Amino acid sequence: MLDKREFAEYIGEHIKEYLPPSFANAEIQVREVTKMNDEVRTGISLMKDGESIAPNIYIDEMYEDYRKGADLDGIVGQVADIRIEHAVGEDPARGLKEKLLGDYEDLRGSIHGRLVDPDLNRKMLGELVSRPCGEFALTYQVDLGSMSGNSDTHAIVRVTKPLLKKWGVTEEDLYRDALAADKAREPGLFGLAEIMNGLFERENTAVNLLNVDGPLPPPSPMFPFYVLTYRDRELGCSIMAQEDVLAKIGEQIGGNYFVIPSSIQELLIMREDGSDARMLTQMCRAVNEEEVSNEDLLSDKVQHYDAAEHRLENAIAWQEARERAAEKGGRKSVLEGLEEKKTAAGEHRQAAPGIRERRAEVSL
Repeated sequence: MLDKREFAEYIGEHIKEYLPPSFANAEIQVREVTKMNDEVRTGISLMKDGESIAPNIYIDEMYEDYRKGADLDGIVGQVADIRIEHAVGEDPARGLKEKLLGDYEDLRGSIHGRLVDPDLNRKMLGELVSRPCGEFALTYQVDLGSMSGNSDTHAIVRVTKPLLKKWGVTEEDLYRDALAADKAREPGLFGLAEIMNGLFERENTAVNLLNVDGPLPPPSPMFPFYVLTYRDRELGCSIMAQEDVLAKIGEQIGGNYFVIPSSIQELLIMREDGSDARMLTQMCRAVNEEEVSNEDLLSDKVQHYDAAEHRLENAIAWQEARERAAEKGGRKSVLEGLEEKKTAAGEHRQAAPGIRERRAEVSL
């Protein structure tokens, strides 16, 4: 049985047998690509003459199929079909590379934020432009549009430090433009029950609660969460970087709340209401492990938002601080205890001057 590298090389050596003559001189590359959450995947790209960009076709799942007995040549044909399906046509994808390296002004509306967990993206963050966002890091990516005229696949390019230098703009410019472009996608707060019901509808008609005046309606007892995302349900995690939205939710919800990072696409909002942060974190971790793909994984770090202080912090750290304060309120600190003993000793000495005098005599 071939190992993964040999498997990839075999595909590279034989794929042209399954492609039309226009791919006869295509350049084939097999490479390791670091994705978000520092996941390393094996990709194959075929770039024809005249193309400025080509998709990476990731073969990791195909390799697992091969190990389970799938026909090797059948897999090669499958990769060829994917490449044909995502053939880069003259309109609109031809020249995407030139567009990316061209005038930054033309890209402003296509730059979006993406939140990542630094603990899961140490290698990736060394390459990307980012800024701290509480416990997370805000990174940036450019949506260059459809890769071909007959495909919904978009060319997404992460903003690296060399690319930012090429554009000649600052990270502050990038941050401002990403927030503006994301605001244009309309941040929305929705009832979880509405979203779940809307999954089976052609168009999401859930009411955006951020546009409703006054307090939020109580959530369904069965689904005690609100969903924070964009209307297009893409990269809703970046709303955590929009301080005005977080503040408005605090006003509407009437106080503090938890932010549960359910995926990169959406966040769950839950009233504080005495809920246990450790339990919520365990729930988030279990759902991430069982239901969320590595590509969509954001983090297990549930956050707590203080509506008065406009502060977002780790929910468990916030709860532990409260517990320490409560414990301190129930017992006196060491310093307080010493002060009380000192005061009591002074009162005792005043009540029994003879003892003080005898001690003084002994001292002399």
